Amino acid sequence: MGLSRRFLNLIVEKRIPGAKSLRCIDMTRQHFFNTRTTQAAALKMERIWLPSPSFNFRATTSSLKEKQMHCFPVGDRRVVCADHSGNCFLVDAEMRRVVMMPHLHKLKPLPLSLFAPSTDAGDHNDGGGSLFVMESAPEPEAGCNGQLSHQFEAFASP
Repeated sequence: MGLSRRFLNLIVEKRIPGAKSLRCIDMTRQHFFNTRTTQAAALKMERIWLPSPSFNFRATTSSLKEKQMHCFPVGDRRVVCADHSGNCFLVDAEMRRVVMMPHLHKLKPLPLSLFAPSTDAGDHNDGGGSLFVMESAPEPEAGCNGQLSHQFEAFASP
């Protein structure tokens, strides 16, 4: 099973609060370690341009002063985004579509994520798998009072 990353998903903040753009960079077209490049050729290069955005998106409108959007990579050209209201959606740049997802149970001020590819995907690498999202600085659990903290959540594919 090959799990190499073909695309780099670069998420860039825009000048509008809560707005971001997704740019997918095809890593097979990049020549990062070309030893034949001379110093003179490197001096000729004036600027490096980012590719055009595949998607532009922004957090939902609310009365909150700070609009936040957290993005979690899940596959080649797919990213799950969650805004400050808990709204979640999947951006699929390859298919050029956005799919709504279930809300997070609890907002996470500074989340981190881990994507575990599905072992059933075989060599096709269809992007299936599970996304785990957790608070980067978890609080101690309040004990066994039956109340869930929701500091750790999972989006699991069937």
